[in-house]
Amino acid sequence: MKQIRSLFGAAQGIGISLPIPPGSEILLIGAGSLGRVLAARMEHAGFSPIFFRPPNRKPLADHGTVEEKISGKVFHHAIRSVALLPFDLSRFKAVGVLVRYESLATVLDELCRRENTPPVAVFTPILFPAELEPIAMRASTTACFPEIAALPPEDNRVVYTLAATQEFLSVGDNPLASVLWAELLKGANIPARFSERPLGELCAKYSYGIPLLMALELSEYNTGRLARDQALIKTAWHAAAEGMQAGRSKGCLPGFGIRLLAKLPAGPIAFAASLVLRILPTFPRRMLEEHFKKVSEQTRLACSRLAKLSPEGSALRRLVGT
Repeated sequence: MKQIRSLFGAAQGIGISLPIPPGSEILLIGAGSLGRVLAARMEHAGFSPIFFRPPNRKPLADHGTVEEKISGKVFHHAIRSVALLPFDLSRFKAVGVLVRYESLATVLDELCRRENTPPVAVFTPILFPAELEPIAMRASTTACFPEIAALPPEDNRVVYTLAATQEFLSVGDNPLASVLWAELLKGANIPARFSERPLGELCAKYSYGIPLLMALELSEYNTGRLARDQALIKTAWHAAAEGMQAGRSKGCLPGFGIRLLAKLPAGPIAFAASLVLRILPTFPRRMLEEHFKKVSEQTRLACSRLAKLSPEGSALRRLVGT
């Protein structure tokens, strides 16, 4: 708590107030489902979210709608965008990076070239902590495993659910962005907290989970088909353990829960997973079959990078066909 109080003082010394005052402009890079949920909730709380739209993309609509699945609350929001990333980012109080994994390096490189970059939050899957080091040297940076489940936009409408509290972990030695973004989301009535856990624990979730998503990819994103293929589920389970080890060599430090899961036998797990897949409620089933199909390139790229760190003939390499 003493550290957080000192951060509040340091932030005010460089012109950033904590929490961020209503009316402040927040730059969101990525106008997918998650970006729209954050924009709608922030705007409802009085902030001014603005999307970055690459010049080669079609114009965004003027307005959008997000609906919280459980409560049924609906938020209408304006969609404001800038076509080119400003050379001076000082007008923004914070930057959120919400792009897919295959686009992450390009966005981070662009931010690294900018001056006056405000605190950055990266919500995109990250396999290795070192990937964020360049931007962390230029700006206070935090990472978040998004605990917001959202279906792809349909007619500028997004249906989502707040799965758990958003946890922000510091990337470098300066936790300013972690505290600031946690306060920002709490101000938008999204449960969030600053965490002092190592970033490697967050990255380990991806190293472990990506091979399981790869099995869904091989099942053409059909949960029923995957449920019937226990051999594939077993292979994915072994690959998940290998992915955890591969990620560990690059700084991903799995917590106790993931280490415990990796030791469970594949046979009973495959049987239990097949049962769960058969009785999934509609929303999580659509998440697996629709959302992850849309980000399949991200899954393949991440799994391929992990496979390169695993031995020949490993389950991980078999999943990606190498």
